[in-house]
Amino acid sequence: MKKIITVLLTLLSSMSVLIGNVLSVNAEAETFRYGESEVSTVVQVNYDSRIVYPDNQPSEGYICKPGNSLSVFVAQDSGPTVTFTVTYEYGAVNVSLAVGFAGASNGIIIGIPADGKPHKIYLKKSFTITRRKVDHYQYGVLQYTYYVNDVTTTTVEGGVTI
Repeated sequence: MKKIITVLLTLLSSMSVLIGNVLSVNAEAETFRYGESEVSTVVQVNYDSRIVYPDNQPSEGYICKPGNSLSVFVAQDSGPTVTFTVTYEYGAVNVSLAVGFAGASNGIIIGIPADGKPHKIYLKKSFTITRRKVDHYQYGVLQYTYYVNDVTTTTVEGGVTI
């Protein structure tokens, strides 16, 4: 009896996952009417980077006296965001990056030089802007085309001002 109940519970669990997956596929399919489809093509990829200064740093910067050591955790995806515009031949793209949060309980570790001088932490955030052309079809006939710019942070490097 115990084995039958276990098997039934396992089957029910599998069915709920399957039903959940079918519902999510149906939800995605409802974004298009019958006979509609889209084809996305990458037309251009641009690479760029910006220097940001994490929030929550002492106003004068971190000071580590000679003979001591100091490391600071920086949560790179936290803190306020900075928004700026980059311009390419196809037009302007707005980019928003989190500046980070210094003194977090986890994240990347930045070592402060033990020279008794004030240092501010910075992050160099590299990102990729992928421009895609999306063709919208109805019954195999092109109806219209639009463009999408996807912004992805690719690498984050940390350091201190000298």
